[in-house]
Amino acid sequence: MATEEPIKFDPTIVTDDELRESYSGPASLSNRMLITKTPAGVRLTFMEIQAGKVPSVFRTAVLLSYQDAIALRDLITDQLKEIEAQLKDVVPEAEKKAVEVPSKNG
Repeated sequence: MATEEPIKFDPTIVTDDELRESYSGPASLSNRMLITKTPAGVRLTFMEIQAGKVPSVFRTAVLLSYQDAIALRDLITDQLKEIEAQLKDVVPEAEKKAVEVPSKNG
């Protein structure tokens, strides 16, 4: 009897079904993120800071194995390279356009 090869998961390949499924639920605004290292992996907690409200509002949390957390880091780094370069160009332009305000002493 022939043994079947196990299905190999390649995290770099996203199927059309996975992409559709990724949009099947709501996306919450998150502007506060916390990372907690645990024996089982990394817990990523996403929260929202709302004006006039303390403390931040919990949105969701996920627990990733260390291997998956590293893969997530690499994915985010790769996807944001172009945006990060654009932001670096925007900040110096804004600084060039800044108006110098004379001091009251001089």
